[in-house]
Amino acid sequence: MNKTILLFTMLLFGVFLHSQVTFVSETVINDQQIKIVLNSPELSQTELHNSPEVTLYVVLPKDYHTSQKKYPVVYYLHGFSSMAAEIKNYANQFNNSFTAEKSFIVVGVDGRNKYYGSFFVNSPVSGNYEDWLTRDAVGYIESRFRTLNKPESRGLLGLSMGGFGVLHNSLAHPDIFKVAYAVAPGVFAPESGLQEAMISWDNNLSFKRAYGSAFAGNYIVFPVFNSSSEDNELIKKWEGGFGGWEKRVDSYLKKNVKLQALAIEWGASDGYKWIPSGSEWLAGYLTSKGVSVQIEKTTLGHDMYPQRMNSTIIPFFMKYLQFQ
Repeated sequence: MNKTILLFTMLLFGVFLHSQVTFVSETVINDQQIKIVLNSPELSQTELHNSPEVTLYVVLPKDYHTSQKKYPVVYYLHGFSSMAAEIKNYANQFNNSFTAEKSFIVVGVDGRNKYYGSFFVNSPVSGNYEDWLTRDAVGYIESRFRTLNKPESRGLLGLSMGGFGVLHNSLAHPDIFKVAYAVAPGVFAPESGLQEAMISWDNNLSFKRAYGSAFAGNYIVFPVFNSSSEDNELIKKWEGGFGGWEKRVDSYLKKNVKLQALAIEWGASDGYKWIPSGSEWLAGYLTSKGVSVQIEKTTLGHDMYPQRMNSTIIPFFMKYLQFQ
């Protein structure tokens, strides 16, 4: 381990020790699956008054209990209204794909709040879920399990809201996560993305409240596109959520640390039509800026995990994560 990695590991562990997160419970589901509940008062001290309890759902490799080696970790970010435990649906696919030389721990990270989705970002209204992921979740997992505590051995995987969380947090924190795979991510193409998305969210009040609280600091007033100065200001904030990628990419390019591997996947049959167009635009924009992206265009719909986990997603992490 070089000095830079050692220093970062010590810093991350030190930050976790000084966070407010405390242990609540640990439930062993079976030899490979563990549900952990932590208490984070910080997440409840917001306008939404979220529950302070957050969950980590851990899927261990089959050989975890019979070996002494340390493992990479892939942090799974769920979609809107879902939960960390949904990763258990793919536990067998992960373990059946592992080899004696290469296997990793998968951790479902809780991103639910009062309105069922935090988008894994920091918000004074909906809670600092970016800090929860990058500081508390990673810190706890690395203090509890035998893990390779370096960015080359940490990955992010997520769908939809979670796919957005993967892109946002990997570009913001390549010093923590170096391998990232975003599936059908919430991404706006410039100009038309928000208006198209608002149509698809028309009957989903919880989503609009969650989105507004995360990105605009307001879960009551939504854009109406009436050209008023107040509405135009609100639109800018809403566009800066699933949009605003130029600023994120510019900030990423100024960092000394870069991603090892980034993949963006979308399906032409996605019911949210703005997602394929937004994903394709972002993949092209990243490429134009010299950021290497593995582009996976399919004919599938929004939830592609069952069809793509074995063929593409797991092999991606097996290829790019750093193992012991």
